[in-house]
Amino acid sequence: MSRSSIVQGDRPAVPECLSWSHDGMLAVAIRDHVDVYIPRHGRVQPRSEDSVTGEFKDWHRVQFRVNLWAFEELPRMRITSSKILSVGEEQSESEIAVMKWSLPGLAQYSRCALAILTTNLRLSLWAPLGDPRKSSCWTRVLVLNTAMERYLSLPAPITDGPTVDETLPRLRGRIRQFAWACPTRVPTASDIGSWSAHLLMAANENNEVFIMNVKTTKDTCQSLRWSVEVMEHFTIATKNKDKGPEDSLKLNESYRRKSYAKDLAWSPWYSQEGILTSTIAYTAQCQLQFRQVQLIERDDHRTTLQLSSNKAVHKYPVRREGRSWSPLIWLPKITAQQSLTLLAFSMDGVTSIEMDLVNDSYWKVSERSLGGRLDAVTGVALTPPEILPVRLYATTLMSTAGEAPLQFVLPMDSKQPESLPNWQEQIREQRKLFGVLHELGDRVAIRTWGLTHSPLGDLVVTCCSLHPSDVVEYKITHQMEYVLTISSVLEQVDSFSLSQSFGHTWAEDISIEALAYSIKRWLFNQPDSVEKVATLRDQILQELLRMFDWQMKQTDRMIHDHMNEHRLQIELKHAVMMRPKALNCRLRTAIDIICEPESTKQPQRRQTASLYLKTLEEFLPLMDLTSHIAKRILVTQSQAQAGLLGQPIPEGQELCEICKSSIPFTNIGVGYCEKAHQFSTIVRCGLTFQAIQAPGISKICGMCGMQTLNDLTGLARNEHRYRADDPATENTNVVATAAMSRAAFERSGSPGSSLPPFEEVLFDACDVCIYCGGKYLS
Repeated sequence: MSRSSIVQGDRPAVPECLSWSHDGMLAVAIRDHVDVYIPRHGRVQPRSEDSVTGEFKDWHRVQFRVNLWAFEELPRMRITSSKILSVGEEQSESEIAVMKWSLPGLAQYSRCALAILTTNLRLSLWAPLGDPRKSSCWTRVLVLNTAMERYLSLPAPITDGPTVDETLPRLRGRIRQFAWACPTRVPTASDIGSWSAHLLMAANENNEVFIMNVKTTKDTCQSLRWSVEVMEHFTIATKNKDKGPEDSLKLNESYRRKSYAKDLAWSPWYSQEGILTSTIAYTAQCQLQFRQVQLIERDDHRTTLQLSSNKAVHKYPVRREGRSWSPLIWLPKITAQQSLTLLAFSMDGVTSIEMDLVNDSYWKVSERSLGGRLDAVTGVALTPPEILPVRLYATTLMSTAGEAPLQFVLPMDSKQPESLPNWQEQIREQRKLFGVLHELGDRVAIRTWGLTHSPLGDLVVTCCSLHPSDVVEYKITHQMEYVLTISSVLEQVDSFSLSQSFGHTWAEDISIEALAYSIKRWLFNQPDSVEKVATLRDQILQELLRMFDWQMKQTDRMIHDHMNEHRLQIELKHAVMMRPKALNCRLRTAIDIICEPESTKQPQRRQTASLYLKTLEEFLPLMDLTSHIAKRILVTQSQAQAGLLGQPIPEGQELCEICKSSIPFTNIGVGYCEKAHQFSTIVRCGLTFQAIQAPGISKICGMCGMQTLNDLTGLARNEHRYRADDPATENTNVVATAAMSRAAFERSGSPGSSLPPFEEVLFDACDVCIYCGGKYLS
């Protein structure tokens, strides 16, 4: 399993067709649809009824189309003059041009969203509304072109009426390229423990660049309200060119007059005099330009952007006129010498540009040739920064398998490697197999469509298609195939190791699903004796704890009386998820599930629940506990705490939905109706410990199977299943029994209290499973 391959029907049609999310989901762009591969792991693995699923041992495969549009998403537009002709906007089939995952925390249940730019120059966000393993759950949630039009106060396109000059609005509304920002976190930032801001940079056809902030807010328990705010925009400074005749009918003349950024890239964020700062790189005609961006957080927790002026823009020209820079890749870590490094590819080679963060005038430039290759670069991958020397891998469309590999040791002036990387060996093996199956021998051509690395940096995936090289290939769409090869960056070793801060990834952003796949691949090659497995589990646990070492040290965090809801949510999430004992229990549970997915034992659950309730007690005085729902939650949580401590369980009864009999509290996991009928066993919520007695009001962890009420709507729908005369919600002494603090009730119930609601803070903070760290499913 150190090497694996997936052969699937259809064929990519765009370079850089791969994108691997922090959730562990691998997306492949296939013309007018997307294939999403989701690792199989955990105790919840039903087969998706409406997904296109291949018979793969380790992956679910889900497919959805992206070229179907509603009228409000793609209004009808009038044909334009030749001055602003766009074949893509007017006549394309809306196939995929660029595809990239966002950071986690944006989509439902804190997942990643998929940004897709199609050939009709529309940029949209896709996300699963429910179970990501079902194709029907994937939907277009936002079109970003409309946000730009609103920001610029542009008139909407019209279908009839008098002719108007639409030149500027049409050019401004066409998106040509985009890039997500790196996590807005540095070691000195105050918001460690929350999800990063989701900033996106997009370039239009009017030579402008927009910086947008994409947000989601909860609407109901089943949906999110998506919004986007344009924070800043600027015009790219370009050289004046001879525009030629104004009404020229030549297509190449029309395209020659266009000028826009063909590639964009964000650097990692760093602290400059206490202000979050990043450097953005973009191409303009034949120049590579740089501009600084500063992210400033105001007292009301709204963020503003400040751009450097046009005079402060640094420019670096390509060596030959007419050749553009693409792709642009920032190295993920700031060096010990306080410098950032950008890798810029062109047909001349790859250029390393090192910028000093202290002295802006210092630039170190080194170059390497691509060996005379004339085809486009289709993918770039890096080895983890902690493993020296750091290597850079690249693929080109036509010449990857037959020639020397494109690999470089960083910095560029180092001695370059000669050994063949694992992923290229695997491509050559697929080439030999294809030649044998079709009796072609060595007469096999390979097109490599993409190369990327996993979120943890320990794996590299390539996407290629195979063809006969000496005859014409006749195939219908159904017969076309592409091959995904997944291999380890390094040779198999006896010890399990992961990069601590690879790429643009922080340990808290990495999902347990992404960790699970890497762990399973490593375990597959280890001895399976009982004694050895126990040792391997401890070794994996120690390595995971090392990954979270810096976050665990942040234990002395300030919890004070005047925190607003946003800060309170951040601190509660960090306390529940990242304190050493809680993190140890959570990781042990995850490792047990990964090693024994069929087992139903949950040895760490009681300890995790006890730590969770003790942590929650510290935050009760800071929240409003006066609502009826809050009191109901505290009743069952008090009962759970008392049961875990072996103390008398406080009064407070739930009613069975079927027979209206009482459901006494005897177990933190399940409840049992007194009548003992067929449906008397009822699952309890993992956060509130209330009995879940109706469909559609709960969510389930995709790893451990823990069920939880679906936020506030699920709580409200669960309300009528209690005794109307239940004295527990009226008697603060009863609710404050066991670990629950009576002082919290006295303070929260005081007149004029402006504390944040307890139930809202609880569910917003615990947006992933507190028992194993897994993401929820509907």
